[in-house]
Amino acid sequence: MLKYFFSGLIFIFLLLPGCDKNDSQTNDIKINIISPGKNEKIENALKTDIHVFVEAEEEIHEVEIVVSQVINPDNIVLSFSTFVHRKTFEFQELIDLSSYAQNTEFILKVKACKNHECGSSENIELPFIL
Repeated sequence: MLKYFFSGLIFIFLLLPGCDKNDSQTNDIKINIISPGKNEKIENALKTDIHVFVEAEEEIHEVEIVVSQVINPDNIVLSFSTFVHRKTFEFQELIDLSSYAQNTEFILKVKACKNHECGSSENIELPFIL
């Protein structure tokens, strides 16, 4: 009976999808920042829309999204990271920047990993102003 149990477990693990550590380095990824726009002056600091769409030829493995001040990159306003394992990923969140002075410059950074180890990634940086 134990033999059948372990045979069943092995069969299930073979069927489960997972990361292939030898994924192709040619996995084309496109990052589209829907909002804010490049160098856009934000009108509503209380509800600043961060909207990102990522699409991969094969599979996205990890997505990292960070919003920080340009003058002080350690002052991170938004930090998001997730393992995706599918061809598309969409992120949208309203963040509150009302505690910052007018004309504060921010940078939105998006990183999408092309393979499991993230040895290759697509990266984009977009500045915007409060």
